[in-house]
Amino acid sequence: MIDGGRARLRDERWSQPRTKDAEKPRWWRESKVSLVATFCLESHDVDPMPDVPENLLDSLWLIPKINEIKAAKGGDSAAQQIEHSATDKTPETPVTLEELADWTPAKKEKHPRWSSEPLVRSVVATFEPYEKLGRLTKVEAYHRGFTAADAKAFVADGHLSNWPIQEAYFPDYTPVLDLLHALSYVYQAAQAVAVDMEDCWRLCQPWITWIWQGRVERVIAALDQFIAETINPATLQTLTESRD
Repeated sequence: MIDGGRARLRDERWSQPRTKDAEKPRWWRESKVSLVATFCLESHDVDPMPDVPENLLDSLWLIPKINEIKAAKGGDSAAQQIEHSATDKTPETPVTLEELADWTPAKKEKHPRWSSEPLVRSVVATFEPYEKLGRLTKVEAYHRGFTAADAKAFVADGHLSNWPIQEAYFPDYTPVLDLLHALSYVYQAAQAVAVDMEDCWRLCQPWITWIWQGRVERVIAALDQFIAETINPATLQTLTESRD
């Protein structure tokens, strides 16, 4: 599985005063990361899990995950916005030491894990171009013995740089679109046509179910219907991007 991210890197300008005419430093860089994982292979005559896991139908769990994906796609500005939102907020009412001593964090119930645990995991990463990540991942997979594996999958999101890596270095691997990224597109489409968040989530739930069950053609048909009925240019662009 490969993906891109964001990381802050220091250089010789770190903590140095910036002159008036100097260009503002860009500390954020794109990291390219590959997870190489081994799982126990299980074969089934029928779908062993036809029902959608409950966390994927929990808006309080899924929507924050999707928003994280959107922020990561936004680049430097989005990453900086996240940092500022986390550091610039101050509490409206100061907390006393007595209140802090009596405070007990609320227990957050976790959804049951539905995916199997990997037997072995290793990670390779680089700040170099994606082609370098492909070569690093190929070497790691070779040393891990993936050549002899009975089944192999290449998992990534829809970023255009990912799939040339699959074609060049992993042509015999089954290409798989990352599930959360697929769900982020249908959520984006639902946001574009819904009148409010309740309506948005009402639209999302059957689309999430169809994607999980592999009935993607039903999602595409629903989006095509919205596209045919939409006249707003911005909404039409969002729907088209989500469909494609």
